[in-house]
Parts: sequence; structure tokens; C-alpha cells
Amino acid sequence: MSNLTLKPLSKIEKKTLGDLEHTVEELLSGIKKSQYKIGSSLMEIRDSRLYREGHATFEDYCRSRWGMSKSHANRHISFRTTADLLQDTEIKVVPEKESQTRALNRLPETKRKDAWKEAVQVSGGKTPTAKTVSLVVDELVEEGKATRTSPSPVMRYVNHTMLIRDLRNAVKDNKWKMDGEVFEFIQNYKS
Repeated sequence: MSNLTLKPLSKIEKKTLGDLEHTVEELLSGIKKSQYKIGSSLMEIRDSRLYREGHATFEDYCRSRWGMSKSHANRHISFRTTADLLQDTEIKVVPEKESQTRALNRLPETKRKDAWKEAVQVSGGKTPTAKTVSLVVDELVEEGKATRTSPSPVMRYVNHTMLIRDLRNAVKDNKWKMDGEVFEFIQNYKS
């Protein structure tokens, strides 16, 4: 043990400390709100195809406008949807950052609340770190309580069909010139 003597703060230092702590609290709160708003905004841009005037795809838009990959944009969107899901629980602790929900998104929606609840408990009732959430999710997956989700063959077919439909529409809307064989394949594709 060390014999550390703590020196009391002066009135001016106490006021300065209080002001600085208030600033940190406000900025941290702003970051939490910003993460959610980023996800909400990107979701609306993607879902409403608001990028279509200057970009052929959401991926092109994200790279060109924001310098981020489509997968990173989708992580922001997933944060927003998972945060919404977790706000409907009796747990008052909600995710603050996208990284905290990334591991949860590997689980089916029905298992995410339980995993979050367990991660909060492991963290002593405080907001768990991304690492803690990831460890809890890994444990659930290993124990067979939950499985990683992947699209079923039917969903893969539906997603593929929608992709071809969107590509056909983009070719027609943008009057793109395409290699004859590619265009013929797209036109003849049975969805």
C-alpha cells in the first residue's frame, strides 16, 4: 500500500472540474444519439433509394459520399434496429455504440434480448463492452442455446430475385449500354 496523500481542490478547481465533467457528459450523450441518427438516416436513404440520382447502388453512394463500405453502413443500420429492439425490454441499460450490437446481430432477433440482458448482468448492471457482448454471444452459440443465422435457401432466392429486378430497373432507368449477352441474360431471367 502506498501512503498517497490526496490534495483537496480549491473552489475554482472544483468549479472547473464540474464544468469539464458536464461537457464530457453532454458530448458522450451526443455520441450515443449520433450513432442512432446515423443508422436511421442511412436506413432511410437505402430503403427509399434516395441515392439513385447520383449513384447506381447504395454501395457506390456510401463509398463516394461517406468514404465507407456498404457493410459498415449496414452495421450502423443494424445498430439502430437492434437498439430499438432492446429499448423494448425491462433492462434500462441500452447499447451506446454500434460495436456493442455487432455480436448481437449474429443471433436471431428472438435471442438478442436475452443475450443483452446476460451481458448487462455480467457487467454488473452497467453498459457492457463490445468484448463482453461478444463473449456472451459466443457462449450462447457454443452451448446451442442459439445458432448463427444465415439466410435460408428460399430467402437467398428471394434476395437474388430482388437483386436481378433492381438491376433490370437500373439498366432501364439509366439507359445503360450493356454487353448484349449480359443484357439478354437479365431480360430472360425468370423471377
